[in-house]
Amino acid sequence: MMGLSRIFELINLEKIKLIVLLVIILIGACGGVLYAGPGNSGKINIHPGTVQFRVEEPVPEVPANHILSIHRNKKDVTGNVYYTVVDNSRSPINLARYIVARTPYYSDYQPLDSPVLFLAKEDDRATIELKLRLDNLFWRFVPDGNYDLQLISDKGKAVNIKIRVNKASFMVVTPDNLNIVADKGPGTYYSQEAASVYINSATNKWHLDIKATPLLYQGDANGAPVIEPGNIYISTERLKNYRSLADVYRISGEKYGNIANLNLYIRVDVGSEHYAGDYKGQIILTVSGH
Repeated sequence: MMGLSRIFELINLEKIKLIVLLVIILIGACGGVLYAGPGNSGKINIHPGTVQFRVEEPVPEVPANHILSIHRNKKDVTGNVYYTVVDNSRSPINLARYIVARTPYYSDYQPLDSPVLFLAKEDDRATIELKLRLDNLFWRFVPDGNYDLQLISDKGKAVNIKIRVNKASFMVVTPDNLNIVADKGPGTYYSQEAASVYINSATNKWHLDIKATPLLYQGDANGAPVIEPGNIYISTERLKNYRSLADVYRISGEKYGNIANLNLYIRVDVGSEHYAGDYKGQIILTVSGH
């Protein structure tokens, strides 16, 4: 389980400028590790025998934890040596194409779902860098679980590869703060822009819970009245369907899917008892999944 916080503030009442600090709490699972172990022996050695990748969120690529070394055991093993990955798992998509290798014979990483030159005929040894590349297709369609693959060659050792997938949910909210200017006395006022919320989850079984703290007067007056959460409202639409944050407001992922883009609009009711000046508080967003 992991947590992440950010902020979005309500402020000012003469102008009451209300700054709402947006706090994000992220609850998600960590981890995913890819392992590779030595396979059958052959006349070409490739080592060390274990390669690890950690898959914690949908980043573009994950480097291996070490570099592979390949070398000839016997001089009578001649010719080029090619390796490829075969996917023996039950993944809904071919995972072999997500493992890529950079060798001395290419300027860039090559997908290992087809043969890649690991050792040229004139060389006795070489080093190989591996990466696991991720994309939206991988993140959406590969369920959590264990997947078995092999790095194979007709001239050398095979390397067993086990991919363990355990995806994390994550959320991004912009901007860091929203301003509301209440400059015409008591009444209802709206934020000048929306908070944009992007959620990426392994499934649609997520919940976004939204709550607010009171907006506190930032001046010197003791006992100044606060703006209570019951007078702070939120909506995913600009001018309608606002919900009071007197209680936690929950948005369900089943309505949006595993990837969601939401706009949150803020409305505040200001009374005659509120002083002119700056007020500050927080709106706290917590995303969690089953």
